[in-house]
Amino acid sequence: RRAPPARPAATPSPSPPRSPRLPPPPACGGAAGASAPPAPVVLQVGNEWTESPDPTQAGDPPRYPHQWKMFVRLADGQAGSIGDYVQRVQYLLDVPPHSPECMTVAAPPFELSRSGRSGMFVVGVQVIFQGQAYGTAMHRFTHELNFSSALTYSTYTVQPQISGHPQHPLPSAPPEPQLQPQPQHQDDTQPDPTAPKEQAAPSNTITAVMLFTDGLANEGIRDGQQLVAETGRRMARMPMACTVFTFGFGSDHDSEMLKGVADAGKGMYYYLESADAIAPAFADCLGGLVSVVAQNVVLTAVGAPGTTIHKLSTAYPQEINAERTQASVRIPDLYSGEQRDVLLTLQLPATAPNPDPATALRWELRYFNVLTQRPVVAGVEAAVCRPEVAGPQPPAPEALDRQLNRLRATEAMASAKALANAGDLERARAELRQASSEITLSPSGSTDFCQGLVEDLQHCLQQMENRQLWHSSGQTFLTCASDCHLKQRSNGVRGRYITAHKSAHVSQSRSIKRR
Repeated sequence: RRAPPARPAATPSPSPPRSPRLPPPPACGGAAGASAPPAPVVLQVGNEWTESPDPTQAGDPPRYPHQWKMFVRLADGQAGSIGDYVQRVQYLLDVPPHSPECMTVAAPPFELSRSGRSGMFVVGVQVIFQGQAYGTAMHRFTHELNFSSALTYSTYTVQPQISGHPQHPLPSAPPEPQLQPQPQHQDDTQPDPTAPKEQAAPSNTITAVMLFTDGLANEGIRDGQQLVAETGRRMARMPMACTVFTFGFGSDHDSEMLKGVADAGKGMYYYLESADAIAPAFADCLGGLVSVVAQNVVLTAVGAPGTTIHKLSTAYPQEINAERTQASVRIPDLYSGEQRDVLLTLQLPATAPNPDPATALRWELRYFNVLTQRPVVAGVEAAVCRPEVAGPQPPAPEALDRQLNRLRATEAMASAKALANAGDLERARAELRQASSEITLSPSGSTDFCQGLVEDLQHCLQQMENRQLWHSSGQTFLTCASDCHLKQRSNGVRGRYITAHKSAHVSQSRSIKRR
């Protein structure tokens, strides 16, 4: 989405090799003595990080807190100093173990140092410029603290306001194009190419790549696994969050490769069976991109003392600590009208009978609210009564049963796909029939949602009627349907999970075609 005129626009993040600073130009004067109009200013917003070497901070096992520094700097090649442009910077911090706070730095170099343990937390950054050249309103940015690289930042270009000039001459030399160096990871774990970006694009900017193909890879990297791996590496090096969507047209494309590329880019794979499906598929994709309401979503579960977390059931990147007392799920973004359901399996410790509710688990949700342009933290506790004699138990909540059925359907699709690719169509069909039967007979089997699951399983079953049908269209449809249900996001499969914004765009695309 295009930013308002006075708002910053994100550009791919550059950094060094450093070029020499250009001196501020002399004041320009014509016959009337007017100064030259100010040039765009290019800022770097990010953080530096080091691990504390102080052994007195160690515990058992040793865990050193991180020393980190937030900064707002001029990009390399930008003339002058940061103080020539910026009056003050406000940092909106919500970083455990500190309480939420707003810190104002009113003097160059506009840096803020803190310490804290590892994790990723969104920091709001508000920049107020000198004079009137760049507007009197705050320019707002966000940055996700990175505790794995020594230096991480995003680059933003702020355009001047034509109607107002600064009260003193400002440097006007444009920044030179530069490339960002590869971050050096200094911890014991390897970076995950699928992990969320440590830099956040401004809240009014959405970056995406759409790949459309009707054939196989015949240039450059041709091996599917290598292409997926390289996509992950490129995504990990990108200076801002970016989503990759893939569109496979007809029967002569590699659905596995396209789905893998989309997964590496945190996007969706679309299967376009005919030309009529092209416009609605792109409309569905765009309808989602223009309705993003939350970014950098992190859902964390923390068990009460003695509680053990065994499993998280989700398609999104997850982490469970070695003690299995804490788990987290990272969801890149959410569109308006979407929801995500994460199922958790845990074990409670033996304890004395207690008829009163006792906390077993605490959920914490962190995300950046695109509408309010502020980071948000919310939490809720799950409590369990454990009396000496359990009373009659109500049936499982229908919402839980529906999600169990969703997972059962995706497991059946994955199993059937593996069997069909191995040549055993009969066992593949049996797997789909069994899952359909189980879902139909479940407590929530009569709901519209579960009936939709059964319909998709039946359609997959029809696509396995013979080997030729399976290879021409069955495999691609099953891949697309499985991706849709795993991620709970529409991708053209029979209208599943479609939101109001997406539906409006799809309807518009069809009406344009009719005209």
